[in-house]
Amino acid sequence: MLTIIGYHTCKDEGGWSFIRVAAPFISEDNPRQWLTQGYYFWTGVPYYATKWGEREYPDSYAIVKCKIEIDNRLLLNLVDSPEDQDHFEARMTKYRDKLIKDGKNQRECTVSTCLAWMRKLAEKNSEFFPFVAVKAQDTVSDRKFPFRKDKNESMPVRTRQQLCVYESGLSCVVEKEIIYPDDYANKSAPVVLRK
Repeated sequence: MLTIIGYHTCKDEGGWSFIRVAAPFISEDNPRQWLTQGYYFWTGVPYYATKWGEREYPDSYAIVKCKIEIDNRLLLNLVDSPEDQDHFEARMTKYRDKLIKDGKNQRECTVSTCLAWMRKLAEKNSEFFPFVAVKAQDTVSDRKFPFRKDKNESMPVRTRQQLCVYESGLSCVVEKEIIYPDDYANKSAPVVLRK
């Protein structure tokens, strides 16, 4: 069992009591989603949850800190697992080849479209995609530190990592607490959903 702390950013609609009960909220089903439709969390620290809120909901947003407990076998971990990365790369290659065979542009082969394809195939065979969540990161980082002064290699810090929990895995969210805005956080104690 793996425990992940995730920060869910949402528009501040409905007020403290509504967000406290209803969050996290499922994302829209559209091509903007990195990991297809699900419940999105920035992992580790709330830094990118805050950045996302400032950019997407500049008028008013909330951040809900969640404790997520998930069986390692049900998480497609594209950040910390080289095995999962290899598995996904093989699926991406197969999906790209399918697009080309079907006469489509291979540029349509994105992480999101490949995950959607895998999830669709799992409707007939759950072994094809047995996961209830996916963790991924992009290459954007606010800062990088060089390993050596005479080389270009560097270590990124504050990597943008997201966890998408699908509806089938929502029970993995075992605790939540509003941490922003401050007036919500000051009157909010953690809500234990499952022990």
